[in-house]
Amino acid sequence: MVYSTLGVTKFDEIAEGLAIVSDVSPALWVGVGLILVGMMFKVSAVPFHMWAPDVYEGAPYPVTAYLAIGSKAAAFALILRLASEGFVPATERWEQWQVVFAVLAAATMLLGNLVALGQKNLKRLWLLQCRPCRFHPAG
Repeated sequence: MVYSTLGVTKFDEIAEGLAIVSDVSPALWVGVGLILVGMMFKVSAVPFHMWAPDVYEGAPYPVTAYLAIGSKAAAFALILRLASEGFVPATERWEQWQVVFAVLAAATMLLGNLVALGQKNLKRLWLLQCRPCRFHPAG
């Protein structure tokens, strides 16, 4: 959707396109929103977090460690790059996205800690306690 609207795939060019275009089509916002949904799914943010406890519980410990650390670090690096470089030209619109990220971070921290209170499985507890810690800088 982003490519069909702007004709570019690089994040800095997408940001420039968002800043230049005065009447942004809904398809472009849906495309940017889906990119962000994919990143939130990867870092197990609320409401895209339901897959993670089951995967962590069923996977061997080395795979669980990789999923908890490696892939999440890459996703956070992409989110940070988008926040620091990608949307800088579209600053007035980025302020709206900051509110969305703050609400997602707060909900993830709150829900992760509340659900962790009743856990008896070590891997699930590990996931639910690690997830809120990752979002403290974002909130």
